[in-house]
Amino acid sequence: MMNARSFLFLLFFLPTCVSAELNRHKAEGISFELVSDVEAFVPGDSFTVGLNIDLEEGFHTYWKNPGIVGLPVMLEWTLPEGMTAGPIQWPTPERLKMAIHPAHGFKRDVTLLVEMTSSKELSEVVANLTCQVRWMACSRTCHPGEAQLALSVPVGTETLVNEEKVAVFAAARADLPEEVEGLTLEGTLLAQVGLVLLSAGGEALASDLEDCYFYSFNGLVSSNRSQTVRRSIQGELLIVMELSEYASDESKELLNGVLSVVDSHTGVRKNLWVSMPLAHLRISSLEKGEFSEKVKFVEKAEGCSCEE
Repeated sequence: MMNARSFLFLLFFLPTCVSAELNRHKAEGISFELVSDVEAFVPGDSFTVGLNIDLEEGFHTYWKNPGIVGLPVMLEWTLPEGMTAGPIQWPTPERLKMAIHPAHGFKRDVTLLVEMTSSKELSEVVANLTCQVRWMACSRTCHPGEAQLALSVPVGTETLVNEEKVAVFAAARADLPEEVEGLTLEGTLLAQVGLVLLSAGGEALASDLEDCYFYSFNGLVSSNRSQTVRRSIQGELLIVMELSEYASDESKELLNGVLSVVDSHTGVRKNLWVSMPLAHLRISSLEKGEFSEKVKFVEKAEGCSCEE
């Protein structure tokens, strides 16, 4: 006969033990682990879950907007009533190639963060979180996959930090693009000639820069077109990009993504999150032509202080 102590052990600790078997998955070129930054939480509190993605050498996976090739990692959650999952907090991407095709993704190991919120009325003793993961991992060939991961987090009277994972979550948060105050941003869409202009200024962009690149979050700009960078007379960074042929009407209202630059003097890379509404400008007198000819129209100054 099961005594009270044995019953309580099974009630509180068995789900966590089971989750240790179900929170990992290994596939061709890639492996996953689902982890939490807390060991227990109080109803009404929020906490963060991370999907650790480890890549075998030579493999890569894809960012939210991969560009002209690839599929991003997708997460579909099944949660207890009274719990909700936020969107993926995407790390800063890298430029990479699948065969000859440029794309946006990750050649490094990353952790995708998702914030979990809970209602004060949550009645569960253990919150069982199930995540359906879909991905594409590529090397010389691509390997799409799908797996279900699970994680169980006890509900208690005190939120307890998962000390074993503190460094993991700190590194993941440091890998996110920075939201910097003091940036002056302006986005313009010249739909007639298929151009998107990003003008950015502020202390974070005041020094000499190199290797400047804009990663479009919503697909307004794709990965298979060059980006031309200039300095305006006022010192602002001006990036001229071609509008993606697959850009949706919704994406043409917002310019958002990651502006990645390298300080020429220190070699330090800055990855800045930018987001702004797009102003629509009509150019009735400008004839459609080659990209190099379009750039001449928007250049504000001679010379270039930030080359690709």
